[in-house]
Amino acid sequence: MNLIEKLGITPGPWKWGIEDDTISQSIYVSKVEDGKADADICCLSCNNYSADSERYDAALIAAAPEMLEALIDHAYEIRAWITPNNDVINVIEKATGKTWAEVKELIK
Repeated sequence: MNLIEKLGITPGPWKWGIEDDTISQSIYVSKVEDGKADADICCLSCNNYSADSERYDAALIAAAPEMLEALIDHAYEIRAWITPNNDVINVIEKATGKTWAEVKELIK
């Protein structure tokens, strides 16, 4: 089990795509299993926002598992927790819903 799964997060890769119907356009972010979209992570409706904005949001969401894992690896390597009120640690805690101490325990 990798770190992202230990954190309770659906592991990547995730991808995003657009689904058009007669009423609106929706953008889906899905987990990729065996090269195919398997389970939807989220759906963004383009009714109230620009389609470009929703595409950018979807791309960011789809990159989330890999970005979080890279950020945690980097923070652990540079011992970022030594600096009080560290932005990197704050982002990790916000993204995981766990304290940095809890995340570090899962790394071991």
